[in-house]
Amino acid sequence: MDGPEILVGIDFGTTYSGVSWAVNSGVRRIQLITDWPGVKDETTQLEKVPSLISIDGRYPDERRWGFEADKNHSPAWFKLWLDPSLHGTSPLGNFVMGSNSPVSNDMFRNAQQATVDYLRCLWSHAGAHIRRQVGSSSFEPKLVLTVPAMWSPTAIQTLQMAAIEAGLPENIHILPEPEAALHHILHEERHLLTPEIAKGDVYTVCDAGGATVNVITYIVSSVEPLIVSQYVPAQGGLCGATFIDMHFEEYVKTKVGEEAYTRLKDASKAQMMHDFERQLKRGFRGDVRGNAGVRLDGVDDNPKMGVFNERIYITDIGRQRDSLRAIFDPVCNEVARLVEEQVRAVRRKGRHVKRVFLVGGFGANPYLRQVISNKVKIRVVQAIDT
Repeated sequence: MDGPEILVGIDFGTTYSGVSWAVNSGVRRIQLITDWPGVKDETTQLEKVPSLISIDGRYPDERRWGFEADKNHSPAWFKLWLDPSLHGTSPLGNFVMGSNSPVSNDMFRNAQQATVDYLRCLWSHAGAHIRRQVGSSSFEPKLVLTVPAMWSPTAIQTLQMAAIEAGLPENIHILPEPEAALHHILHEERHLLTPEIAKGDVYTVCDAGGATVNVITYIVSSVEPLIVSQYVPAQGGLCGATFIDMHFEEYVKTKVGEEAYTRLKDASKAQMMHDFERQLKRGFRGDVRGNAGVRLDGVDDNPKMGVFNERIYITDIGRQRDSLRAIFDPVCNEVARLVEEQVRAVRRKGRHVKRVFLVGGFGANPYLRQVISNKVKIRVVQAIDT
């Protein structure tokens, strides 16, 4: 194939996905794709795109995806269905399927097809973006596709087959998501490490995303060249940032009444959750200062519950100062438990964890870092958003 050789990394996430690339010559400058279709403000650059693909019977030949997808006709979290070993017995399977629900072959096949359709759209957009940037009508891709550290060989093979059916290159290199993050940190973010990397160093990586969290520990087998290997098997669960959203929505229902909340417009609820994400959730550090709140159009006043002027106030009553902590704690404590189990396993093997690296979208949350630090008493570094 004519054209430059391009290294492409695809992070196919449960809730959001991303693509990075670099020309494989000279100084490799990693670039992120941020110009996703469907973003209304053309000046807005977003590193991730929703993992959504519309399946709408009215438009069988149209595949709207990412920001353009209709959430009412788009299966959510279909990536979780690609690993049959998680269905039925694990917390992941019980949540996705519903407690005591039988495994449905149709659900598995639908998830495979949704993956094919989504990756086809993602790859088509990525290819067009890269060709524009390098000024060539073609390029030779070398592709790395990341997968959860807990995934079974069957799930990895299913994803590979879906990717090839979607038109991605057949020589796909598969890399666990936390390992990809650790390689980036140890190569590109060495300023985060004091003292320098040494053979035998042990690092725990907590990849906290929108739906799932994966925690795994690696040991440095070689510094030059840099080689890391698994030291403690991966653990994980459904304890990502989306569950904080769910807890917050339930909290709002207790303030406005479930029936009243049901009658509100979906657009009002969506705007409320957007405000919660931007104004309260992302930067939450364990307390809320001032009279913080989120807008909820159409809601009736109830000052006793902190609802007035179409806003839900969080700190209007003294005893509610910790209401956000009550929303965050069940999720953050579960993530911290997973990290603590990794640290204990390392100690049982006669070593200690040098650093805990917190990565992923949820991994950037200050309160999550605080909870983990208090639990494990090891320096927790919020390294990158992967």
